[in-house]
Amino acid sequence: MATNDITVEAWLEKTAAEIRSGEFLMAYDLAIRGLESYPENNLLKFQAVLALARSGATERAEELYGAFELQNAGTEDTSSLGARIAKDKFFAGAGRANPNDSSRAAQLYQEVFEKSGGYYPAINAATMWFFSGDTANCARMADLARERSVAAEHDDGPQAHYWRAATRAEASLLLDELDEAKSAIEEAANHVNGDYSAAASTRSQLLRICAEMELDIGLLDPLKPPSIIYYSGHMIASAGRSGQFGVDSEEVVRSQIDELLKKYDVGFGFGSLACGSDILFAEALLARGAEVHAVIPFHLEEFKEVSVYPGGPGWNERMDDCLARATAVTQATTGAYLGDDSLFNYAARIAMGFARIKAQNLSADLNMFAVWNGQKPKFQAGTAVDVAFWRAQKLSIETIDCGPPAKGSANAAASTKAKKHNLTRKIYPVVFADIKGFSKLLDNDLADFLEKVMGRLGGAMDKYGDSVLFRNTWGDAVHAVFDDVSTAAKCALEMQKALHELDSDAFKLPVRPEMRMALDVGPVFEGYDFIKKEKTYFGSTLTRAARMEPITPVREVFVTEAFAALSAMECTDDIRCEYVGHLPLANAYGDLRMYLLRQNSASRRTEG
Repeated sequence: MATNDITVEAWLEKTAAEIRSGEFLMAYDLAIRGLESYPENNLLKFQAVLALARSGATERAEELYGAFELQNAGTEDTSSLGARIAKDKFFAGAGRANPNDSSRAAQLYQEVFEKSGGYYPAINAATMWFFSGDTANCARMADLARERSVAAEHDDGPQAHYWRAATRAEASLLLDELDEAKSAIEEAANHVNGDYSAAASTRSQLLRICAEMELDIGLLDPLKPPSIIYYSGHMIASAGRSGQFGVDSEEVVRSQIDELLKKYDVGFGFGSLACGSDILFAEALLARGAEVHAVIPFHLEEFKEVSVYPGGPGWNERMDDCLARATAVTQATTGAYLGDDSLFNYAARIAMGFARIKAQNLSADLNMFAVWNGQKPKFQAGTAVDVAFWRAQKLSIETIDCGPPAKGSANAAASTKAKKHNLTRKIYPVVFADIKGFSKLLDNDLADFLEKVMGRLGGAMDKYGDSVLFRNTWGDAVHAVFDDVSTAAKCALEMQKALHELDSDAFKLPVRPEMRMALDVGPVFEGYDFIKKEKTYFGSTLTRAARMEPITPVREVFVTEAFAALSAMECTDDIRCEYVGHLPLANAYGDLRMYLLRQNSASRRTEG
């Protein structure tokens, strides 16, 4: 069906469904696609901005809110969304130290309430007055919010019962009426109806209030969403083959997986689909109605040859069934395997990052479940490596013993013939950048440009020492390869900052230099440059970053979805990635999900 054949009601329903399940990026993409056919529809604009706001992309949400002119739409929902963005900025930034910022959000909600009389802006005004220290206005608005929520009981719209109960819970908490708050929280929990995004939004706000009032957060347990796992484990050894996970242990492992999924109330699982542990996890998740988000490291058919067929008869059909029923399937790389196990490690990190982002979006508990024999890492990828990395992040993990190793002939996986390459390939982050206005420079400008502009950028890179593995330049273009994602992110932002702070009046150039930057992470070949007689780096990851750079706005840094996922696992809380959308790359290179790299002024929230 063509996009313009879909009704606006259908677009709104699809977008709202993705928001309810916490798939904010998909919701945003759907809303933007809907707006291509219905460019004046304020409800689609509202859904797009709301999806960004709930994903944590506060600055992008604010930009889009203004661009869509939603402040002029005049409805309670759209006006409240503007106030919500101000509230999010207060909680996310250094503004927590300034009560005036809380008062501004409170006043915005207050203005919406005075026009609409609704309980939603009333309760948010009460909470923001609470954080500004205005106890009188807080109590007054909390009372009004509770009163208006009761008066609105005739409203039988979608989720109306939930929001009324959630409002009474928040108002009672602010008024220090804990028994009433507890009863209302339990009532709200009974009407979540799969809208985990709404429950996460409520619980996040109530957690802040509880922390400020030094209350036991166990009060909020009824609103906890299903938990999220990253799953991993050994491949199964078919009958007569040796391996870490013998076929005789399959039923025991399956039973333990079921027990853990039930114990932790798991609703979302992220991992791959190799024979044995991965497929057992996926099947068990699907059997309980949970979502499976699968990440395949390279081409599907080649992955089957390497990681599915070695399990013996039936595993291919079981994998196909899981693929067909999975909520999402991501192929980590477009390239071939080439006998390079680092691609498995790369796919695992992406799946881990997706899991952590989902947990942050839903304020959900995050765990790793691993079918693991307890042995230490021996290779660059595999279950032991996943376990070690996860533990290094100080995240929760549960392991399942897969029993004694199977004894027999050489494992089928080891005998799989993969086309190998004589070049080294590793997972590295890369950057491409260029400077707007360079083509307008005259010959007598170049000395200043090289010393003042490129010299400043080089100085920013120097701060990161040997973590910058490679750097190169062509005129105004900058290309670099880094050792790790955290260094790449920080260095890119440092370079943008260095250029932004450049005093252009100190030297005379026709235009102020402004830079576009793009970051990707993936398999990169290490080789020898026979022209320059030095080590060099190349591959599709670099090509993709080079195609991203021309569409990046000046003064910004665009990153790929893979970079956003790995940064969720590897970067400290001072870095975040805000979703931009599905954008076409330069030179007809295809579309990619793109993110803006941002500097955090305060720590992001942690998993529940």
